[in-house]
Amino acid sequence: MGREKPASGGEKQWHVEVREVAPEERVHKKSQKNQAANPQGSPSRYQVRARGAFYTLDRQVEVFPTHVYVKDRYTNTTDEDLGLLIYNETPVKPGQVKKSFLSGYDRRGRQQEGSTDYCPSAFFTDANTAIGIVPIDDVYVVQAAPYVDWEGVSGVGTEKFALAAGASYTLEWSVYPTASGDYYDFVNHFRTVENRISRVDGGSGYVTYSPASRRMVVDKSFMAKRNLQVGITPVLSRPVDDPNLPIEGIEFIDFPKERQLLRLQNTALHKQHPGIKLVFHIAHSLFATNTPDRFADSAVIDADGQQARWGDGRYFGSENAAAGWRYWEFYPYRDPETGATNSFHDALLDSVDVMMDEMGFDGGQLDGFLAGYTGQWSYDTDVRWDQHSAEMNHQTKTITRRVNSVILISLPSMIEYARKIRDKGGVLLGMHTVFMRSIADEKHIIFTDEGTGPQLHLAPNMMPLSFPQLKNEKELYLDMLDKLSWGEMFIPYSEPTFWGGLTHDTLSSRQFPIRFEEIRAGMVKGKERIVTMNSGVYGWHGDDRLHQVHKFDGRGAPAPHDFVTTVSPPVGRTGLEVEGQASAGVRTELELADHESAVIEPIPTRLVASSPVNIRVLQCEDETLRVLLNGQGAAALEFYVGSSWPDWKNPPGYQTTVGTTT
Repeated sequence: MGREKPASGGEKQWHVEVREVAPEERVHKKSQKNQAANPQGSPSRYQVRARGAFYTLDRQVEVFPTHVYVKDRYTNTTDEDLGLLIYNETPVKPGQVKKSFLSGYDRRGRQQEGSTDYCPSAFFTDANTAIGIVPIDDVYVVQAAPYVDWEGVSGVGTEKFALAAGASYTLEWSVYPTASGDYYDFVNHFRTVENRISRVDGGSGYVTYSPASRRMVVDKSFMAKRNLQVGITPVLSRPVDDPNLPIEGIEFIDFPKERQLLRLQNTALHKQHPGIKLVFHIAHSLFATNTPDRFADSAVIDADGQQARWGDGRYFGSENAAAGWRYWEFYPYRDPETGATNSFHDALLDSVDVMMDEMGFDGGQLDGFLAGYTGQWSYDTDVRWDQHSAEMNHQTKTITRRVNSVILISLPSMIEYARKIRDKGGVLLGMHTVFMRSIADEKHIIFTDEGTGPQLHLAPNMMPLSFPQLKNEKELYLDMLDKLSWGEMFIPYSEPTFWGGLTHDTLSSRQFPIRFEEIRAGMVKGKERIVTMNSGVYGWHGDDRLHQVHKFDGRGAPAPHDFVTTVSPPVGRTGLEVEGQASAGVRTELELADHESAVIEPIPTRLVASSPVNIRVLQCEDETLRVLLNGQGAAALEFYVGSSWPDWKNPPGYQTTVGTTT
């Protein structure tokens, strides 16, 4: 119902269309042209209402300098369920698309809804400009099927959208014209506009070399080389209660001996490493049991009407497999109207108290957090319905049957679970997540994934696990660079014991703290530091603090360097009088060879000078600051002394050495 506004990028216009197919088998289109955005930054707003035989559409369009935001409120005006095929797209001519990114991957065609690409979007360029189209609201994100250069169009659509009789829902989506043609410009604009930015204070990683050695209590050197603030225990394989019943989910509630053993281990780890947060692997939707009717009201039902399960029983040994032991799938649910919960919701929330109060953990690493394990859809709509999902007959344009999105229907419970851990002072790592707006708003969650790629690009933070089959220390470092090449950080995972452990500090040990404000291919930037594998000139706009640089060579080992930071005085300054900012610019130039990397940290020190000065920070530690300066004219070094910056007002005693004079 409607062809939509032109979105401008440079001098090129893309005509973004909205194509909706309703049961009468007609394609509804409407054209509307938007005016330019207000140059002061406030949006231009437009509204339009359209009505068909089965539904109405109330559209609100806001045009900002950087993007166009669309809210489409659909209302079913019939007394039956209504399904709609909806496509937000732009026509493309043969050969017009020069570059194409489907959910961040360099490819074209159509991506199926429910794929493992957790940040659905379509970004594509032609000879003049580029455009990104991205779904925003939870339902649209889960159902989204992006496509580029597919049947003469590019965009994002849904072929599962449904409304109950008389119901309404608002699909929200955005268009980002990107004159630079840079995919990362699009991503950074989106993350800024939607406030998909959060800070991670310290590193996360496994406090073991591999799952086989999960009983170990690592020493201080192990933690220091990785700079870990969150220690992860891997999957609870071979529990002491019954080594043939490996734990994937919350089955630990049934294993008292394993709980006690983990309590002793966690007590030792907390004593050895005060302040460490300890979590462990939990694939919450899987539950190992031979009595799946234990949570009968919570079962994930597949398309054939059977309860979904993961694997065929081989993990449990022949005797247990014969007795019916499997990883059965369940989902938690809280009714949004009555507040009533299903049995798996109750067990999941109660398990937080068990793991934190009894077992001594500080949270969990949730595998399959919001992605489903063997499938994202459950066919149990005779019990409940998510109110928005259905399978469609594309010929008749009618609903063939309702279906539940496991992700949507369990989302409120998973947010409740995450907040319970947070409110108890804990931490949660979400692994495998479809990045709906509701979960991206939970800034306390650390988001992770397996492998390398753009699966986390629309998340507030992005920390994928290291590749598990690494043969030596250099391969571990190259895997760090692989993650960084996608603008992502790194979580150490599995290190074979034959290594004998890391022999030096790593790039990942210098990654944190950082606020994920800007990502690029080969760089992550926050106000606390810049992590990069790219040569270039770096700094922070409007920030006059000096820079300390940590370089890592092609093996991943810390290395000396001669990188120079240049400090330029404000225009017109001839003396050392300081009003406001001390300098017009502080910038550091890096020249990195292949496989080299660096971390730039601003330090609480600034230089006031009457002319440009080159400076190298040789050492900056709790009790020592050593700098080398080269320039002409007068200069003054200002720095804070104390445990925190406000302490400079009443500093403790200190001494300063200039050359040979102290």
